[in-house]
Amino acid sequence: MIHLQTAIAMLLSAISAGLAAAPFAYITNQGSDNVSVIDLASRQVIQTLDVGEKPAGIAVSQTDNRAYVSNPESREITVIDTEKQEVISSVSVGNGPVGIAVSPDGKQTFVSDWYDHAVYIIDNSRLVVSDTIQVGHSPAGLDLSPDGKKLYVAIRDDNNLMVFDWKRKELLETIMVGKAPFGVTVSHEGELVFVANVQSSDISIINSLTNKVIKTVHTGLFPYGIAHDHLGNRIFVTNQRDSTVSVISLDDFKLTHTLAVGEYPEGIDINPERNEIYVANWFDDNLIVINTQSLEIIDEIATGTGSRAFGRFIKFPNSP
Repeated sequence: MIHLQTAIAMLLSAISAGLAAAPFAYITNQGSDNVSVIDLASRQVIQTLDVGEKPAGIAVSQTDNRAYVSNPESREITVIDTEKQEVISSVSVGNGPVGIAVSPDGKQTFVSDWYDHAVYIIDNSRLVVSDTIQVGHSPAGLDLSPDGKKLYVAIRDDNNLMVFDWKRKELLETIMVGKAPFGVTVSHEGELVFVANVQSSDISIINSLTNKVIKTVHTGLFPYGIAHDHLGNRIFVTNQRDSTVSVISLDDFKLTHTLAVGEYPEGIDINPERNEIYVANWFDDNLIVINTQSLEIIDEIATGTGSRAFGRFIKFPNSP
């Protein structure tokens, strides 16, 4: 017979393994200086983690148990262990870290600094700033190609997208886009790059091979975050000023739907395996769940104050 203590230990181990396998969302709450950890299977907040001051950006690694949070006011990056659901470290970075992305192999974290006009590169094994790339005025969102070789940085005050070979610190291209570009998302396959132009209320769609804008699509007011639905060949775009999400078909580059969501939506991410899109509403302090097939809101999850979640915030179950 199995002793009671052994049985309890086995049960706790099974529960722990189940939790570790669940998809989680990490939502930065700028007003309450914390991160809401949400189990997306049960759609429940399972942990609230105190981080730095005014957290905005979030980048979750799919190759190890790490998530990284940019804190503009305290000028640091908070590091979260996504297995234990706890803060494990912080890294001092620049004067205004905002945009943040993790390399596909999980070895580096890239941070755009609004005031220093630079991108800082963090060595994730040592948790120190290992390099700096000078960019244009007020860099915002950034993303990497699927192979990790190219770095794309939206330069808000210069109205362009800068493309780097980051290992060589070589500027490959400067692409003029719309007015005040902010969010940047590289497509699942890496062939397209999407840039949200806040003040011109449109999306620039760029061919990554030619580095040319192939289409400009108008959205709602002040587009901010972009999620690529590679299974449906669409993108979903949050529009801050009219509290909507634009759905754009990549078959013909046309706006197909406008979805009413919460007030001042910002961060957006997608879980194609569950057919769900998640939108963080800054002024409503929540995360809403949209079914990608019906395009209907199917749930609403209360978070902290001022939920922004700028970046890729889902930890998928098939990753470590």
